[in-house]
Amino acid sequence: MKFGDYIKKAREQKGLSLREAANRSGISHPYLSQLENGKTKNPNPSRKTVIKLTDGLGISRVEALRIAGYLSDKDYEAISKLKKEQNLEVKVSDKKTYLLDKLLKGKYPIQYEGEWITDIDKKEIVKFIETFIIKGDE
Repeated sequence: MKFGDYIKKAREQKGLSLREAANRSGISHPYLSQLENGKTKNPNPSRKTVIKLTDGLGISRVEALRIAGYLSDKDYEAISKLKKEQNLEVKVSDKKTYLLDKLLKGKYPIQYEGEWITDIDKKEIVKFIETFIIKGDE
């Protein structure tokens, strides 16, 4: 399924007009129309726009990010399984995001449940977190 088709279907299931969905999502009405009808240069919007749309429409971020090409099917399945098992929601305040950024991107040794987190592990954690957090410059 194309991302525009997915968003259009979700919007229609919610009974929202294009204008109402755009307002709720914080994007322009013409852009949403172009996105739904496959008339944008890139059929998949930025990660920031995907997250705005999912929040505005009240739909799954994970599913939308997969359809938009930001998550592989393997990552999608793993995250979906984890969410189901642990009812996981990733929400981090700006202050905590800053602290996590310093910890994970710095040269600080970090342990989790007695195990040292390697630099490779840190990069994977950052990739996972960035999937769920809107960055101001994206």
